[in-house]
Amino acid sequence: MSSLTTLEVSNCDGLKYLLSSSIARSLVKLKKLKISCCKAMEEIVSTRESQNNIIYKLEILELEELPNLARFCTAGSCIEFPSLERLYMEDCSNKLGESTAKDTTFRREIQERELDENFQAHNETCSQNFLFDEKIRSPRLEILQIINYYGMDYKNRFSQTIWHNQLDPDSFCRLREVSVENCVNLRSIFPPSMMGRLSALETLDIKGCESMEVVFDERRETNVNETHGTSTTQLKDGQNLKSVDIYNCHRLKYIFPSSMVTGGLQQLQKMKAGRCDEMESVVAKEEGTLESTRHPNFVFPKVESMIFESMQRLKSFYPGMYISEWPLLKHFKFEGEVEIFAAELSVFQEKQMHAPTKQPFLLIDKVVMPILTTLEVSNCDGLKYLLSSSMARSLVKLKQLKISNCKAMEEIVSTRESQNNIISKLEILELDGLPNLARFCTAGSCIEFPSLERLYVRGCSNKLGESTAKDTTFRREIQERELDENFHAHNETSSQNFLFDEKIRSPRLEILQIINYYGMDYKNRFLQTIWHNQLDPDSFCRLREVSVENCVNLRSIFPPSMMGRLSALETLDIKGCESMEVVFDERRETNVNETHGTSTTQLKDGQNLKSVDIYNCHRLKYIFPASMVTGGLQQLQKMKAGCCDEMESVVAKEEGTLESTRHPNFVFPKVKSMIFEFMQRLKSFYPGMYISEWPLLKHFKFVREVEIFAAELLVFQEKQMHAPTKQPFLLIHKGSFPVLEKLEVSTAEILYGPSSSPVESIFSRLKYIHFWSCKQPCLQHAAVLFLQKLPNLEVLELYQSMAKIFVDERNGCGETVRVGSLPRVRVLGLSSVDVRHIGIENQPGGPVFPNLESLNVSHCLRLENLVSSAVSFQNLTTLEVHGCDGLKCLAPSSVAKSLVQLTNLTVRFCKEIVVLVAGNEDEDDDTENEIAFSRLQYLTLDRLYSLQGFCSRNCTAKLPLSITVDVNYCPIQLKISPDGVPIAESDEKMKMDLEMYMELEMEIKMQMEMEMQTHSEMEMRMGWR
Repeated sequence: MSSLTTLEVSNCDGLKYLLSSSIARSLVKLKKLKISCCKAMEEIVSTRESQNNIIYKLEILELEELPNLARFCTAGSCIEFPSLERLYMEDCSNKLGESTAKDTTFRREIQERELDENFQAHNETCSQNFLFDEKIRSPRLEILQIINYYGMDYKNRFSQTIWHNQLDPDSFCRLREVSVENCVNLRSIFPPSMMGRLSALETLDIKGCESMEVVFDERRETNVNETHGTSTTQLKDGQNLKSVDIYNCHRLKYIFPSSMVTGGLQQLQKMKAGRCDEMESVVAKEEGTLESTRHPNFVFPKVESMIFESMQRLKSFYPGMYISEWPLLKHFKFEGEVEIFAAELSVFQEKQMHAPTKQPFLLIDKVVMPILTTLEVSNCDGLKYLLSSSMARSLVKLKQLKISNCKAMEEIVSTRESQNNIISKLEILELDGLPNLARFCTAGSCIEFPSLERLYVRGCSNKLGESTAKDTTFRREIQERELDENFHAHNETSSQNFLFDEKIRSPRLEILQIINYYGMDYKNRFLQTIWHNQLDPDSFCRLREVSVENCVNLRSIFPPSMMGRLSALETLDIKGCESMEVVFDERRETNVNETHGTSTTQLKDGQNLKSVDIYNCHRLKYIFPASMVTGGLQQLQKMKAGCCDEMESVVAKEEGTLESTRHPNFVFPKVKSMIFEFMQRLKSFYPGMYISEWPLLKHFKFVREVEIFAAELLVFQEKQMHAPTKQPFLLIHKGSFPVLEKLEVSTAEILYGPSSSPVESIFSRLKYIHFWSCKQPCLQHAAVLFLQKLPNLEVLELYQSMAKIFVDERNGCGETVRVGSLPRVRVLGLSSVDVRHIGIENQPGGPVFPNLESLNVSHCLRLENLVSSAVSFQNLTTLEVHGCDGLKCLAPSSVAKSLVQLTNLTVRFCKEIVVLVAGNEDEDDDTENEIAFSRLQYLTLDRLYSLQGFCSRNCTAKLPLSITVDVNYCPIQLKISPDGVPIAESDEKMKMDLEMYMELEMEIKMQMEMEMQTHSEMEMRMGWR
């Protein structure tokens, strides 16, 4: 094997060693060696020879899951790896580093008697293990990765450091990357013996080293036998360090010694630390350092990102007076309970202050972060403000500011200066979880955000918008005396709060998101509108996306002062605004002080609106004013609303509009989806006679038991009918829905009134119909007759619909009318349908669905039999049954034989199913029936608690050997025999688990029923029912 370059060995649990010395010497070109999952392996090479270069070309060595590995080999002299560049070790946790012979290679066990009296009294021995000592020579090692290394014993805390204090002077001087993870007993990463060798280090990644107390240990040992390498001392440690990432090192108190930082970290670009519970500072103060007038200056010329998060005790970057400079810092994130920035050092010196009253995290110079683009601050509960005015002015390139979970913060910038552009380049502002925030700053004049494009406000619920000073920035409190006598009698003041007034100038704002905003008090109903009636004329005219969620006191989204500014609006999303009464308020106010922007009035509101989504706005009566819809919503593609209890129409009729012979024509040229669900009072799209056109509408969902469509307007006019007798949701004409494909409704009376056009021309492309919660027994002759006229209908789904489906009925003369056939339907879905049978067995006239390919039945609790003359199984390819507790089996053998095309069978949560295929009742148990499912590819059985087998005793099933079988939480497991017969094997452990689960389920069900009964009785006593 003289030409072998790569050798990988895994899962050889019998090996105690891998190579003999002769084999090792023959591998003259081996470059990569990987060994994994060999539980018994104790050494790699078995040799006691003194030859140094056993595998001298080796460049990569990977050792993974070798729990008994104690050494590389037992050679008596040094081991050299002259070419080794990368060493990876994972889960080598028991013996590696333990002394088992006089001489070792990867470690040296040191036993030293301590000088203290307690140690001498107990006559104990302190042992430490090391991965590397002076007998390892590796001059070219660049990458070291150690993962899940516990030394000898987790409790005994072996292997407290990686390197011994005696090392070969030329080894480990080229280390570029060091990654140490989950080495819970390590107390240090780089001991004093490694200091002076780290000039090439670029990346340091440490995670989960719970006992680690120091990273770079500069302390000098007093051991007389200690020797240190001297060949690299002229180079400074960390001079090429670019990235430091430290997490979950709970005993670590600091990262860098100050001597290493002062002029040393010139290449550092990224600094990140988190969840280090004991860390108090990033840079440690040298012991014995006296306070002087000359303070250290920490310059980080290339740091671009600095992140400190979830650090409970982190108080300062350096414990004392200092100066720091960050000329390239772009992203700063800090989580902690201290002030972030203090005023520049010169201010303290001028006022002869020895140090700030409170220790901030950073002491800064006048311009310390000239190119900082991102600043993130969170969980700083002690902060009342974030930035001083001088600090804010220095952030000349700040683009993103994110502040979250700072409970005491009242303002962002603490200044009373009149300068407008405090942070002129800010593009994104996110405020989250600031319950006491009252204002952006206390400046007396206007605040301009000339570059702000996105504003996100969430959970700022107490004071934002409340007036606490004469002038504010994010709000203006208006107090007005009303003219009515009641107001004068009570001498009350009506207060309203606003996020935006005329003192906010934001000409480029495009995205506005407001979530969980309650104003001052939920009960006092503060913040009834977002915008004041006086606004800067050029602000808020570029809004593209507006999202408002759980703002329970808002009464309107866009007041009159915002109308005329919404030409760029594309997306509107409103949820959980329970008090909202109007979205687009076109009413003109009579307040003499009212002013409106006029610069955008030539553009039409909503002309670029593409999506509207409104949910749980219970007081909202309509969405659009009629003037906005007439020729205005030319780009609208999606319209969705639900759970708005008071909504009566989608488009409001203008007040004072007289009925005329010319009815409005609402054209929506690009709407593709329109959904209205769970709207108790929604009756019509528009309250009156009109015409509507939907040339691109493909999906229409209307869950409400009213008539959906009325015949075209022309028919009513010809018959001199002023309006339909019943108000339908939509008045349509011949070409209203040329491409409609999917229809979801709550009634089978889809088309109402006279029509001059046949059904097939009105719904020519309809492929999918879903009936929601139809209470009447509608899917009989009349409904099927309507469905038969749809030339492209392929999918029919029923949800919570009717007591009888697909059955014949009798007309007024007592004659039987056949239900008819739907030969084009390929997919049938039944969900929560309260029936015992699908149609009637042996019903004459042939099946309703002769060409069905997919049948999906779910949560039909009373269903006893899938078999029906209404459904033909011969073309069925997919059968899915879910939550049908009344079923004992899927089908008898006579029907199962017709499932010759079945490829996918899924049965879940059917508690009473015993077998999938049962013998026919008229057959003897001795009769053998063989049923071949020759095309079945996937079989899934899940939570069938009573399942005993695939077939009953008198049936035999044959399945393809290539089938994929997935059986979960069933009392049996299915195995396929070589001849394709499914064999049921009892799973006793699963049976016991299922019995316990079912008992627990029954107890929970009974408890819930008792609680519901108790609640009902209480309501009766209180008179609530």
